[in-house]
Amino acid sequence: MTRRRLVRLIPSVAVAFLILGPSSGTRLRSPVAHPRPSPPSAAPAAAPSNEPDSLRVREIARDTLVGPVGSEPDTAVEPYVAIDPIRPRVVVAVFQVGRFPDGGAAAIGFAASHDGGRTWASGILPGLTRAFGGVFLRASDPSVAFGPDGSAYASSVVIRGPGREEGIAVNRSDDGGRTWNSPVFLEQVPARSGDDFPRIVVDTASSSSHAGRVYVTYVQRNRVVVRWSDDRATSWSAIGFVSPGRGFVPNVILGADGALTVVYISPRPRQRQRLVSRTSHDGATSFDAPVDIGVMRSRVSRGFRATGVHEAAADPATRTMVVVWDDATGREDGLNDVVLVRSLDGGATWTRPAKVNPDSSGSGVDHMQPAVASLHDRADVVYFTRAVSEGRPSQLVELRAISSTDGGRTFEGERTIGPPADLRFAAVVRPDRTRFLGDYFGVALSTEALVVVWCRSSRPARARGSHVTVWTATIAGTA
Repeated sequence: MTRRRLVRLIPSVAVAFLILGPSSGTRLRSPVAHPRPSPPSAAPAAAPSNEPDSLRVREIARDTLVGPVGSEPDTAVEPYVAIDPIRPRVVVAVFQVGRFPDGGAAAIGFAASHDGGRTWASGILPGLTRAFGGVFLRASDPSVAFGPDGSAYASSVVIRGPGREEGIAVNRSDDGGRTWNSPVFLEQVPARSGDDFPRIVVDTASSSSHAGRVYVTYVQRNRVVVRWSDDRATSWSAIGFVSPGRGFVPNVILGADGALTVVYISPRPRQRQRLVSRTSHDGATSFDAPVDIGVMRSRVSRGFRATGVHEAAADPATRTMVVVWDDATGREDGLNDVVLVRSLDGGATWTRPAKVNPDSSGSGVDHMQPAVASLHDRADVVYFTRAVSEGRPSQLVELRAISSTDGGRTFEGERTIGPPADLRFAAVVRPDRTRFLGDYFGVALSTEALVVVWCRSSRPARARGSHVTVWTATIAGTA
């Protein structure tokens, strides 16, 4: 998410959204897309040798871009990841490259593996920003998904075009993320319309009447909206409205039957922010009435922008859907737990929030920015942790994972993944110089492995400045 305007979503937690201009709501078609290779970034580091055989951890990409004035060098942040459902060893991640302290990045990077995460090739998505063949100054909020034919689709927000126009873009790859076509623009709108937080998903259910349909949900003018494409992201539908009123941070879930559920934050005057869901059974033409999920009571982590964003997933083998977020309810020390809710009926009802992390409510450990993936009654939740002693938070942030084998009812086996991040070298968010690794990171689950992609800050080789690189962990034998 960008940082031009603060919108108070949760008490003590400010999440920022980009302000853009109104959409025409018309069907748009881009010029013919064509493959365009991207230059690789610096070679990744070797995997640590002290990890168990089932866990592979390594750096996969870093920022080597010479960005425009004002961008922060050596900052790769906010990754997302997807696994090809047909070829589970094909994995693609996307992320911001060259972060601007006031929001957005100089480019959107990618990394692709065709051997289950053992080796990776990385580069820059073409045609988005001036850094690599585009006309926009900045891009942000990348996400990625696979279609039933193995095509990969990456969505992003683009910012500050030649006429200060902005909008939503989708790049497609037909070779498993090795090369990418020029972007298709769902819309290009005047500045200050608030386009933000696009999430992309593709209907891969063979029994669905909309199999192959690509959906993108995002925020425009403080409302959650959706567009879809039936021709592999070449042309797009008119805009459709998901939230009946204000809504932010949409996450989109596709059920095994092709039903589309959107989970988003619904701000209400003089009340705590609530999560709600709406489900469409006709390919996003119409939506059922909003369903209340629960109240978000996230507590801000001092000096680290990492709370107040939920994530959601659906088990494609069952009807179970799960949503996770960080929440301070019931904590003796005032920090956050990770909580999870489930729906067993396609989003019609949701369970009460249940704690995921195993430590006590007075442990002095903060839990932030959870992500979740689910498959065959397995659910894996991954989150950052940060020790707090006498009110002073550590500058070191760890990544931990925990698993459920009963669809998210119970969790066990918490483990630390990879080396910690040192926030002293993370990207900077203005005006308060909060440290930043992204508003989210990526997890994906296949029949072969759990893949986690996150960004880690560490001491740079030079004397000062930021150093944030993209890392992956592959945990084999998970399903």
